[in-house]
Amino acid sequence: ATLFFVHFVSKRGPKIEGYILDNIIGPVMVIGGIALLILAFKHTRKTFRVISVVPSGPYQYSRHPIPIAINVILTGLGIFLFSWAWFIILAIFIPIWYFDCKLEEKYLINSYGQIYLNYQETVGMFFPQKWR
Repeated sequence: ATLFFVHFVSKRGPKIEGYILDNIIGPVMVIGGIALLILAFKHTRKTFRVISVVPSGPYQYSRHPIPIAINVILTGLGIFLFSWAWFIILAIFIPIWYFDCKLEEKYLINSYGQIYLNYQETVGMFFPQKWR
C-alpha cells in the first residue's frame, strides 16, 4: 500500500526512453533482492530443525541477509519508479531495521551464548568481513 501511495503522490521526473538506471538497474536490484530473500528464508528453515546457528548460504556472509534483501528490493523499486518520496521513507526505515537487528542479536546471544558470539566474530552484521 505504501508503494502505491508514494508512487501516485510523488512527482516523477521526465522519463527518458531506455534510461539505464530506471529500466535496467532498478529491476535487476528487485530481482536480485528477491533471489537473496528466497535463499535466506530457505536457510532460515534449517535453524528450526537444528535449533542452532546455521552459518550456511547467505548467513555465511551476513548475519542479517533478510533486511539486506528487503532494502535492495525497496531501493530497486525506488529507482524503477523514480520516486524521491520513496527514498525518504526508505531512509526513515533503515535506522529502524538496524536497531531491530541489534535487538535480535541480543536475543540470539542470550539464546545461543558463546556459539553466537563466535559467529559474530567471523561474520559481519550486514556485509562480509572482508568488506569491513
